[in-house]
Amino acid sequence: MSHIAKYKTKIKNPNTSLLKQALQQVAKKYNLQLIENGTIVDYYGRQQQVQGFVLIGKQLPRGIAITKQGTILGDSYGYEQTFNQVKQAIQQYYTAFAVATAVQELYPEINIQESQNELIVTGVRQW
Repeated sequence: MSHIAKYKTKIKNPNTSLLKQALQQVAKKYNLQLIENGTIVDYYGRQQQVQGFVLIGKQLPRGIAITKQGTILGDSYGYEQTFNQVKQAIQQYYTAFAVATAVQELYPEINIQESQNELIVTGVRQW
């Protein structure tokens, strides 16, 4: 049965600015549109308004949402692989941006690189 499900993430009470940056990167990577306070739908066309962000596009026509509390919502039926990849990418990019922000005082020059299915955050300190 197809329905909009709620998915737990490791993102708890996210920084909205960092979350938006992460979602912009995910949208770019998967060619999705980022909409603030948008609507997702299920297989049957039932709509749900989301106070947060929605990623939607050809690969995820019903959308995937993340609330401002860090909960991911969406109906993955028929798009399970892409849905799970996007869900994982949201968590990875958010974590990478959060780490980069946290260590910025020690390492003013921060680089985030993608390597296969992971993100690598590196910092350079000038002595």
